[in-house]
Amino acid sequence: RYINIAAFVITFLIIVVVVHLAAKLLTKIANFAMLGFLNKTAGGIFGVVKVAIILGALLVFFERVNESAGMVKSDTLQESVLYEPIKEIGAFVFSQVLKEKESEGDPLPQDVLRAENFITKI
Repeated sequence: RYINIAAFVITFLIIVVVVHLAAKLLTKIANFAMLGFLNKTAGGIFGVVKVAIILGALLVFFERVNESAGMVKSDTLQESVLYEPIKEIGAFVFSQVLKEKESEGDPLPQDVLRAENFITKI
């Protein structure tokens, strides 16, 4: 039961480290080519998108937990200005990843199919 969660966390951490190392490499290349302003602008945009995707993914899972545990009232969630837009970003990313996986012809594992059904209900 916990192996899926552990695999997700380990994969997530590996991806974060790889992206961080790639960013350092690209920063060195940009500094060498004297593209400092462009590098900072693109980095800022990428940072905002990255945070929105990560928060969106967390909000998708939070909503699932909140439905069963009732930690936050639905009125509070509806009053939130950023909750729905950021959650939709997470749901969109998940749906695109799942569509790409299906188009590759790989059979989807049952836990991914359950996640897809959950996301389409949102």
